[in-house]
Amino acid sequence: MRGNAKDRRERHRPDGIDCLLSGAGSRPLGAELQNQLAASYHRTRDPRLERRLVEANLRLVVKIACDSDRWRRRQLEDLVQEGCLGLIEAVRRFDPGKGRQFSTYAGFWIRAFVMRYLMDNVRVVRAVRTRADRAAFFKGVVGGGETSFDVAADPDGRPLSEMLAESASSAEELLAAAELKHKVGREIAELQARLSGREAIVLEERLLASEPKTQREVGRRLSLSGERVRQIEGTLLAAIAARLGVDTERVAAAA
Repeated sequence: MRGNAKDRRERHRPDGIDCLLSGAGSRPLGAELQNQLAASYHRTRDPRLERRLVEANLRLVVKIACDSDRWRRRQLEDLVQEGCLGLIEAVRRFDPGKGRQFSTYAGFWIRAFVMRYLMDNVRVVRAVRTRADRAAFFKGVVGGGETSFDVAADPDGRPLSEMLAESASSAEELLAAAELKHKVGREIAELQARLSGREAIVLEERLLASEPKTQREVGRRLSLSGERVRQIEGTLLAAIAARLGVDTERVAAAA
């Protein structure tokens, strides 16, 4: 079944993307070799190494672009182009001394550029309330209750687009947020393995669930007050924040 879905996606790819992937240089490289090439480029700034790293990760760009294509191929080539810009940025910014895998770092930058393009160009406002809603938006699951940026939004007939302040984050800010989210997720997973009892349930229902229960709902399950659940959750977030060296508020936003 999974293979059939992959075959359908490849049949529906625009010809330009297939041409992009057909070159010999677009074959993936192993993670260790990519790290070595990235480290060499960091020292030498050799454009040949930059080109080799970019070509080796073109399939990653296309995959991320396809996963993010809300309009099902209507702007896939634009997303691939933006993803390639993100990949180039990753090659130029990668610092091997920080201990990251290059492919993971590149994925963050590719997603950051693709998401920035989507936020700059989408013409629909959605009421996004939960983690599941946010994930669905970038996977292309759209439904009712949408409002166009271009419809009149006040008695004077001004469109909503003119009433909204510029609030789009830079790609670097998106990358930082994505990296923090990744680190928080890793810390939560490690914390889950060590917890039991009430703390484990609060972690599961408040921080791991795609649609978290309210503190009062969790409190009813544990025969605790909502305030006590809030305190337990705060203690868990503070522990994660201390390990990462960031503010508890940032950890809560990324969880």
